Amino acid sequence: METTKLTKENYKSYLPISMIAFSYSLNVTDDYRGHVFFIDEKGVTFEIDNQSLEFSFSDILGVCPFIESISITPKRVVAPEGWKVVELDEEILAINTTIYKRFIRTLNEIIWAHNYPDPENLHHFDENWKEAVINVVSKEHK
Repeated sequence: METTKLTKENYKSYLPISMIAFSYSLNVTDDYRGHVFFIDEKGVTFEIDNQSLEFSFSDILGVCPFIESISITPKRVVAPEGWKVVELDEEILAINTTIYKRFIRTLNEIIWAHNYPDPENLHHFDENWKEAVINVVSKEHK
């Protein structure tokens, strides 16, 4: 899986991205520093690595406006309409509801195929979610 790196110079040429899944580090909403990863409806992957603060928060929202709609409270994470959200260690993962059930089924197949000792461990979820999303959308676009 080759990922397209979005930079301040090239990101507008890829817009709009028809996102089916995305993740971002919680730092992005605090100081704009962090990592944002997207998968579009055809399984193409993109990322913004904003450690150097090249992107402003409005630039990031221009690529992924859904970030602003996710509400995080101490008790729960609230997703925007049409999305399911999972809070990972230092990241938020959002999956479009159009693929969510197939995504979970595919993710479980991947995790069980790897014979992980504890399939409920979020670490396995974190490691394999991208593969699961790409598998789901690639089957849809055959």
